[in-house]
Amino acid sequence: MAKRKPSQLSGGQRQRVALARALITHPRVLLLDEPLGALDLKLRQQMQVELKAIQQQVGITFVYVTHDQEEALTMSDRLAVFNHGRIEQVGTPEEIYEHPATPFVASFVGVSNLIESELAAAITGSPAMFSIRPEKIRIVKPGTQTPEGTCMVEGCIEDVIYLGMYTRYLVEIHGGQKLTVVEQNREVTPTDLLEMCGRPVQLIWHSDYNRPLADKG
Repeated sequence: MAKRKPSQLSGGQRQRVALARALITHPRVLLLDEPLGALDLKLRQQMQVELKAIQQQVGITFVYVTHDQEEALTMSDRLAVFNHGRIEQVGTPEEIYEHPATPFVASFVGVSNLIESELAAAITGSPAMFSIRPEKIRIVKPGTQTPEGTCMVEGCIEDVIYLGMYTRYLVEIHGGQKLTVVEQNREVTPTDLLEMCGRPVQLIWHSDYNRPLADKG
């Protein structure tokens, strides 16, 4: 493909050429500013694997800028979350996702339910804000007995979004607030899921999954 013009190369091929041009000078640090933003999903995922392998092979620091939260978690060893030019939190992907420091980080990196004030007091006994990730919550029948250390709230399923491997539920709880719950699709059909709209349910999760947040973020 050496004789092809840039317009005759695919997006993935152009990005590979650009990466080779940047690496040929043996830089100490390589800045990648949203390098995969123009690629389709499948090619972007393929290039993520290639970039990580190249970074480990050449052994230099890659500073990788992206607005894609999933890509940031996938690509990084150390992650910095910026908000209006200010660093909100720095840590490993696991630390950022599992232990967000502020409401902004909790809601920007992945999906998170932010609970505060009267609802927080009703659930935990304290009005202090905390976050709970959708995949940590289980949907059970109303009246289900909950073991010690479990948080519980009742509500009604307002919307069901089938996403193939998993389903996203929007549950309206007492007081009008809506919580997002995500569950894998193991033994249910799309028809079963859609029939859950309007059903009263009970949401439960272990209190260890509650993440306290700073007041400002």
